[in-house]
Amino acid sequence: MLVREVADAFLEWGKPAEALALYERLIDHSAVPNALRRSIIQAAIPAAERSGDVRKAADWRVLLAQ
Repeated sequence: MLVREVADAFLEWGKPAEALALYERLIDHSAVPNALRRSIIQAAIPAAERSGDVRKAADWRVLLAQ
């Protein structure tokens, strides 16, 4: 979870692209349990929006609604 803390810090520091890259790696990692993956996606949505990737943010919102 250290990687998630770093991603959260990047987002707080105004570096959404760096945060998004870390969140994506966590989301795509096969060892992450589904409940934790959903939590990471929730945190990643603002990073996607702030970095200009609104499509990814929308896709993740749809995924969370399922």
